Order: sequence, then C-alpha cells, then structure tokens
Amino acid sequence: MKGLTPAYAFRKGQWISFPVLGQLFAYKVRTATVVESDGTVALPLLTLSRLPPANNAVVDVAEPKAEGFATVDTSSLQVSVDRLVRLRFTLEERE
Repeated sequence: MKGLTPAYAFRKGQWISFPVLGQLFAYKVRTATVVESDGTVALPLLTLSRLPPANNAVVDVAEPKAEGFATVDTSSLQVSVDRLVRLRFTLEERE
C-alpha cells in the first residue's frame, strides 16, 4: 500500500477493506505493522485476497466495509447482565 501516513501503526486484527471488481471485501491485518517513512507498507493479511486490488485502489482503514448477506446467530440476541448485546453473525459474500 502507498500514500499512507508515515509511522501509522496497523494493529493485529484491525479490519481494512478495498474494492475488487466493484465489490467491497474486508480483511483482518495478520500482524502489527508500521508504515514506512515514505508512506508505504507491505501489509500482511489474515486471509488471502480473492483477487489483487486495482493499482491505486482506495483502501478504507477508518471505516472498513464489506458486502454480502448476513445470517444472525439468534442466540447472540440476548441482553447480558452488563446490558450489552454481543451480536454474532456470518457474512456470505455476494457473487
């Protein structure tokens, strides 16, 4: 990746997203990585990308997104004692 803020630190498990053939895909960063002083980084991902992104594709670091169909785990809809809901779901990518 290029054009990033030098010394920006990607966290292990941080989500990023970028378009491939017009569809948004989200990926997790595999290991903590710091952007070089020239604004470039070779960012290791937890899973392989389906296809390489286009040259100069916009990578969303601040608000990553993905496209697909969500199936909610209904057992995750319970309100816990701390009054929070920890929603679990599976996202099937659209084809």
